[in-house]
Amino acid sequence: MDPMRIQHADEWQRRISESFFPLALSAAPDGFHATIRTTDLPRGMRISEVHVGRTQVRRTERQVRTQPSDHVLALFQYEGHAIVRQADREVHLEGGSATIADPTEPYDVTMTGDSHQMVFLVPTAALRAAGADISVIRTRLLPGTSLSVRSLSALASSLVAADVDPAEAEGIAAAAFDLFRGALNSVGALEAPTRSLTHEAQLRVIKDFIEANLGDQELDLELIARAHHVSVRHLADLFAPETPGAYIRRARLERVYRDLTDPAFATMTAQQVSGRWGFASYSTMLRAFRREFDASPADVRAVGLPGSRKVP
Repeated sequence: MDPMRIQHADEWQRRISESFFPLALSAAPDGFHATIRTTDLPRGMRISEVHVGRTQVRRTERQVRTQPSDHVLALFQYEGHAIVRQADREVHLEGGSATIADPTEPYDVTMTGDSHQMVFLVPTAALRAAGADISVIRTRLLPGTSLSVRSLSALASSLVAADVDPAEAEGIAAAAFDLFRGALNSVGALEAPTRSLTHEAQLRVIKDFIEANLGDQELDLELIARAHHVSVRHLADLFAPETPGAYIRRARLERVYRDLTDPAFATMTAQQVSGRWGFASYSTMLRAFRREFDASPADVRAVGLPGSRKVP
């Protein structure tokens, strides 16, 4: 979807108040400019991509008192520099880092220059159910070095750039929330570990996390276990009789197979597709692919793409 272009501060204040919750614009220079585009997801989540020049927005005491919200705002900084202040805390955002703003208390966000951000609205009730104490997580720095933060940022970019297929929306929302929870876990901001869930629920949460991170070559068993507060041995028990490593390999191979038969990726080489799904070595992927599908990537592509020559 195309972004909405805004050139007047009053219109910007109205638009962000509609997209998030009521906010006040306290500073906007001459020549103000901004764009915003928004995508709604199931589970009460919303993602907005924002480009804006130097400015400051506030959540005032009056707005807190008279216009409550049942969401928190997660601000991911892609480019530029932003300063978020709430209560007695201050956090500086840049280089892919993120933080949480709580609309039940006054706060302000200052963009010191041109800024590119992704803003998530996440239901407060869902975070509390996941073990989050809102007073603890607000204005906590979520570093851009976190795999969950990077993955969630990448997912958000994809979601706002195109319409979400309704058939995929629920799964995407679940993956986005799990990544968000993983980002909070990475800084020790959740009280309830994954281990407290039932066996089936734990496995679903962890599989959603894996699916969302298949393209990252750094994804391994220790990282997955650490993100979900379980041991590597417990992780193995959850997946038995299959192993977690076998599940990851098979899921990656299935993505490679899918892309090889998708005309949208027809210009990519099989090696590029392999790297896209987290395989560090093309030869390793090729051997595993032949074992899994009893065919080479070239065979699959020749049969699967419309207008291609069928393999004899």
